[in-house]
Amino acid sequence: MTEMLPVITFSKREGAMPMPHLLDIQTEAFKSLLVPDDVGGHRQDVSLERVFRDLFPISDVNNKYSLEYVSYSLGEAKYSVEECIERDMTYAAPLKAKLRLIITEEVEGVRRMKDAIEKEVYLGELPMMTPLGTFVINGAERVVVSQLHRSPGVVFEEDTHPNGQRLFSARIIPFRGSWVEFTIDIHDVIYVHIDKKKKFPATALLRAFGYGENADVLRLFFASKQLDITGKLEGRQERREVVGALLAADVADPEDKAGEALGLVGDELTTERLNVMRHKGVKKVHVFAGYSALDLREDEQPTTTRERARHVLAFPVADPDGGEVIADAGDELSDTLRKKLLKAGVHQVDVLLPAGRGESPIIKNTLAKDPTHSEGEALAQIYSLLRPGEAPDLETARQALDRLFFNPKRYDLGRVGRYKINQRLKLRTDPDHTVLTQEDFIAIIRYLIDLHDGRGHTDDIDHLGNRRIRSVGELIANQFSVGLSRMARLVKERMSINSDPDKISLDDLVNTRTVSAAIQA
Repeated sequence: MTEMLPVITFSKREGAMPMPHLLDIQTEAFKSLLVPDDVGGHRQDVSLERVFRDLFPISDVNNKYSLEYVSYSLGEAKYSVEECIERDMTYAAPLKAKLRLIITEEVEGVRRMKDAIEKEVYLGELPMMTPLGTFVINGAERVVVSQLHRSPGVVFEEDTHPNGQRLFSARIIPFRGSWVEFTIDIHDVIYVHIDKKKKFPATALLRAFGYGENADVLRLFFASKQLDITGKLEGRQERREVVGALLAADVADPEDKAGEALGLVGDELTTERLNVMRHKGVKKVHVFAGYSALDLREDEQPTTTRERARHVLAFPVADPDGGEVIADAGDELSDTLRKKLLKAGVHQVDVLLPAGRGESPIIKNTLAKDPTHSEGEALAQIYSLLRPGEAPDLETARQALDRLFFNPKRYDLGRVGRYKINQRLKLRTDPDHTVLTQEDFIAIIRYLIDLHDGRGHTDDIDHLGNRRIRSVGELIANQFSVGLSRMARLVKERMSINSDPDKISLDDLVNTRTVSAAIQA
């Protein structure tokens, strides 16, 4: 290489930072593609190892055969970069994978291993990057350009209906897997779309996760408080707080405690029901109450015209270190209690919304629109939307839903997506947990309700903070994944066709042309 001349500067000030290597993005991205998963104890988001581990093991329908991945190796390129350019050849290295075929047999009702065949399989030539960040394909230098795409995570958006009403929606964007969209319509009902298929009420999805009863769903989004119903309800504020509230506990008949209850959990407190309760001598009832998060560090300053707002805790507050309860639900947040909580390291608490504010009608409206009434009905409805036809049984429907969002083979947020969701929804899920959780869905619906009530903010999808660079390593890994998926499909078909376990071999199962064709494409 030519010798670099020394750079002479006549500036009086030293440079703030050295000139970066402008090809670093390309070269480092390609290096990360070839880094194994366990280097430094970190899981690689994009690597050949990760692609292999995501797709293997491959099993047939009857679980007779299982093809497992052991390791891969990359050989040396046959020719140098200069020789490839001269001879019109591709600068590439041979890629081989060591695979293990396990053959099982059933003996007295128990499946056990009969044989294991291990062999190194040639998968094709992997184009290698030159030190200049280029690839030599048939003697010509080519460059893979990085792409800018929507970052995985959750995005909240706002739209305006022709009648002027503000409509909010949320979209979960995965690295790989099904897209989920939550929308609020003009009737204040939350609907869910999975992969842009037919919509269904969001409460049906929550029922399918195990929150089968109306009371279970309501407890996810509301706290409970005791309400005095002996007042005259003359003022608009008092009437708004009592009439329309949802009962958080069964109300027994004081005259006949063993008889039929005056109201069940989730029942609406109508004027008729209220009059019956008063007539029977009921003075106080437990109702569901909305709450919002309050940051204790943002100290409210009382003014001459308005005293400090009286906040009441919605839930018990525990010490972050010991787990001991510092304050109980229903306690008023006085200055003394505020200082005590801050001293214990508690910076945020949930407080009940002010009286007379009125609870958000969204969950109540969604429950009214929901045609399902139990976990089984919800699973059957969601299964029929995803796959036309009825589910064979409840367990099959549950497994189909689990595969959709909670199976790492089918769904992946990536560490970027998990970080973005944790930051946006203030969750503490493990950064390496890259599939969705039930808490993610509940937090998204809760944030949509907050947006509808005027709290929180929406995102701008075109903002660069909501986009990320898809580099050369990731693009090659995606192509490689496509090729391996095709190969896996062929392997499954050949496993199902083969009836004689003694005559099966790895060469009969694995067709490597699909992988090399996808890489070269």
